[in-house]
Amino acid sequence: MKTEAKLVLKPRFLGWMSVFPIAINSVIGGVGMLAFGFFANRITNGGIPIPIKIAFGLAFILFVFVIPFVAYVLKKNTYSQTEYRLFDDRLEYAEGFLNVENKSIGFDNIQEISMTRGIIQKKYGIGTIVLKTAGQGPNAGVYVRDIENPEDIYETLKQILSHNK
Repeated sequence: MKTEAKLVLKPRFLGWMSVFPIAINSVIGGVGMLAFGFFANRITNGGIPIPIKIAFGLAFILFVFVIPFVAYVLKKNTYSQTEYRLFDDRLEYAEGFLNVENKSIGFDNIQEISMTRGIIQKKYGIGTIVLKTAGQGPNAGVYVRDIENPEDIYETLKQILSHNK
């Protein structure tokens, strides 16, 4: 018989704010690419062939519009598919869109719990709760990202973990 989850958490997608760092880097790269094309054209007195000029323009469009849009769509779909389920004795989650990761961590395996809130997360009332396990590396635990009411969830998880120790 399968038990019901006590709490189900879904991350909050903040739209373009969620891909802001990727978009900024991409726009800077695109503007740099376009500037390089203009500079190269200028120092060669317009001697750059038309196909090369078109390539610089297409690279600009790719960097400024396509890459941020694809990042937005992928992240939005990933957030819509991500779900964290808390049971009496474990946390189960499914995360991802193209590559889906399912994981179950028993509360008795969690060694540390912490909460982080960046500037943008504070502005929108969300945060990330980190549940660390004994393993090493990036897969040693779970990052419950961008959830609403992180302080309340953090306190609830601390109480559940203290009862399971």
